[in-house]
This record gives sequence, C-alpha cells and structure tokens, in this order.
Amino acid sequence: MNGLLSGLAGWSVVIGKGFFRVLLGLSWMGLGGSLASAQTFGEALNATNGLWRTGGDAPWVLDRHTILTGRGPIHSGVVTQGQESWVEVRFAGPASLTAVGRGSVNIFSSTDLCRDFNYGGSLSIDAPSWFVPSTFSGSSNLVRFTHSGSGLAYLDQLQIVLNTNSPSILSRPTDQYACSGPGTVSSASFAVVATGAEPLSYFWFKDGLLLHDDERISGSSTATLQLTNLLPTDAGTYSVLVSNSWGQMLSGTATGAGTSQECGSGARLFITLIISVQGPILTAVVNNGQIQLQFPAVAEHVIQVLASTNLSDWEVVFTGTNILDLLSFSEPTTLPARFYRVREVPY
Repeated sequence: MNGLLSGLAGWSVVIGKGFFRVLLGLSWMGLGGSLASAQTFGEALNATNGLWRTGGDAPWVLDRHTILTGRGPIHSGVVTQGQESWVEVRFAGPASLTAVGRGSVNIFSSTDLCRDFNYGGSLSIDAPSWFVPSTFSGSSNLVRFTHSGSGLAYLDQLQIVLNTNSPSILSRPTDQYACSGPGTVSSASFAVVATGAEPLSYFWFKDGLLLHDDERISGSSTATLQLTNLLPTDAGTYSVLVSNSWGQMLSGTATGAGTSQECGSGARLFITLIISVQGPILTAVVNNGQIQLQFPAVAEHVIQVLASTNLSDWEVVFTGTNILDLLSFSEPTTLPARFYRVREVPY
C-alpha cells in the first residue's frame, strides 16, 4: 500500500470503509488556484478588489463541490417562498464588471457618481446560465445579487477591472470664503484634480448654470476657476464637470453643456458684505476661517465695529482707540453671513 501511495505523487487519495478512491488534485482547483484554500468570496471569485457582504434570510456560501465554469462558485442560501438570500460587492471606479451565473436572481446596481448619479438599475434573470457585463463611472459602485424562491443560484468568475481611461476626480473643489465691499480684497478660486485619458475637458457651473469667461471670470474651461471683483451675487454653489471621449464625472450640479445631473453638493462660495459708513475700511479679507478688517484710527475718537445679520439690528463687536497706528478686528466666519460697518464716536 505504501508503494502504491508513493507512486501517486500529485494525486489525492480518499480512503473510505472497504474502498478507496484516487482523485486528480487539479479537479478541485479550477483555473485560479485551489478553492479549498479560499477564505473569502473575493478570493474564490478572483475579485479581491471588492468589498463583499451577504445577508437576507440565508447568506450565500462558498461552494467547494460544484464546477460551474471551470472553478468553484458561490451559491445562495436555501430559502423558501417569500424569503431571499443576497450577496453584494462594493468597488471603486470607474470600472467594468463581468460575472457568470446560474439560477434565478435579481441583480441591482448603483453608483454614487457621476454620469449615472444615484442610478439604481435592476435585472431579473431566471435561466440555466447567464452572463452579465456592466460598466460603472462612479467612484463608489455597488452590485447586489438576490435570490428568492426555490432552488439555488450560483455566481462565478466575477471580475472587476478598473477603467483608467474614464475621467475620475481625485480632489474636489472645496468651500471658499471671501469679502465684497469698499476696500476689500475680493477674489476666489476653485480647483479640481482629475485623471483620465487626455484630452480632458472642464465645465464649471454656478448654481447649476454653465459659466463662461468674462471680465471677472477666467478658467471656466480649465481645472481652476478664478473669480475677481466679487459681488454679493457671486455667492452660491460651484460645480465642475470633467469629460473625455470615454465618459464624464461631475462634482456638484449641472444643467448645461449637454447634461442635467446632480452629483454631490458642490463647493460653496460664502461672501461677507462689508459696509463702510464712517471711517473707511482699508482692507477686508477672509483668511484661515477668520474675517479680518483693518482701518485707520482717528484722533479723539473711538472706533467701533458693528455687525448685523439683517442690516436692521446692529451690535458693537469691537471698540478701539489708537492715534498712532492702524486698528484691526477679526472674528471667525459664521453662518449666516454677517454684515459689518465701522463708525467713529467722539470721546
């Protein structure tokens, strides 16, 4: 017997009561390696670049015995009428997904961004075998396979392939704070960092409407949007759409340039309106989350800074005297925006 076993290198021997069987080890390995060593769905399906979950009335499980398409699949849990068993995979994108399977399933897919913002699509399949190809342009995507009713459903050879050609936004525009009014340094800029097959095209929007370069706006078709000589009406939400021949990705809201979609909240521009009534403000800037005002002192006068949220009710937020130098005032930016005025009060 030992001689027989020593002559079966590369074979598996299973000894049962009163008999023994010899199995070729490769029959259990499939094309991607030994399924017996697989610990996760991602390892079993060769899709380790996804985050897997399973649930419902009965979870999906690894199948170490069924050969569906050349390697061991996973299959649904055993459920009865009115129950369901689901498995889902979440993955980064843009990417394409392919999978083969067998049995009755409902396939639901969704993506957070961009061309298919908040898109939810479902497909029901009840066939001896099926193949599902899909493309996803979002940065976070989800596919769920749900089985309900009798029998089992199988899933195999699921592959997730990242698409480096489609646009992908790596760094989104962020909120900006600025001032508008006499003596202010009034400018703001928004920037986006994107990748994808060149050439990339950029479209900037304010409150969903497409922007164009003019005497105060520049860079509306580049990765950086510049705004100068700000007006109170420039406050709003700014968004950017990045596109190429492979697709498009949006951060914010767009209703022009051949699109109507909403992908996230966009970046906001907050403008503090400065009102100078007595004693002009020399400079007004927003820096590191602080509104900073600078103004000259006046001999034999107290300088006061007043603030209001409605232009009707004013409160004194600063009082100072300095006949030799400039006076300055700062406080954190707050919402809603505050209006400021400076006045001189005799001793």
